[in-house]
Amino acid sequence: MTLPSRRTGLVALKRGMLSYFDPHGRLLPATVLQIDQCQVIAHKLPAIHNRTALEIGAVPAKTKHIGRAREGQFRANGVPPKRKTVEFQVQEEMMVPVGTRHNSETCDAYKANKIGRN
Repeated sequence: MTLPSRRTGLVALKRGMLSYFDPHGRLLPATVLQIDQCQVIAHKLPAIHNRTALEIGAVPAKTKHIGRAREGQFRANGVPPKRKTVEFQVQEEMMVPVGTRHNSETCDAYKANKIGRN
């Protein structure tokens, strides 16, 4: 039995809501999301962390707004500090290099799951 593919995701900011009419004349709600400098900031490997995952960060942050330990992690990986970080468990073949930028063109997702606060 083959397990389904687990891919990385994007971190987006909720900017608001709007509505639109579908072809049948029904008014439908829609959420407006902004993808702001989404980037791979770290790898989680089975030998060290007991799982295969990518840590994705978004929204640039000033170094004075993050802790020293977290700042050291960003510096060690060679990526700028990010305000919001999320970990996505992925399969081994889905790992991408640290520093890779993601945007809406590189993601072929058809649905979004909102996690966290506004």
